Amino acid sequence: MRIQILLFKNDLVLISEVKPQDVDQLSGQPDWQLFNPVRILCKDEEPDFNKRLIRWPDRDITSSTMMSVYSDDILTIVEPHEKLVKAYENLIKE
Repeated sequence: MRIQILLFKNDLVLISEVKPQDVDQLSGQPDWQLFNPVRILCKDEEPDFNKRLIRWPDRDITSSTMMSVYSDDILTIVEPHEKLVKAYENLIKE
């Protein structure tokens, strides 16, 4: 598994451990698994870098730390900056 930033078509930005799934593209099954997803707020929403990472979905909604998503919902996947990876790892340890 690798830690990646995922930008979704609906402008949601997550950092997460990701694992592609080996499924038939025509099966209709989700083809990515996310582990410990965390939302990254944009600077306009939260200027303080240390407050820009929030668990997603909120723990009031689910205690699950794994979810499946469709690659069709993802606009792009990029490598995170080392500073962001450290902040993410610290958050998911809590």
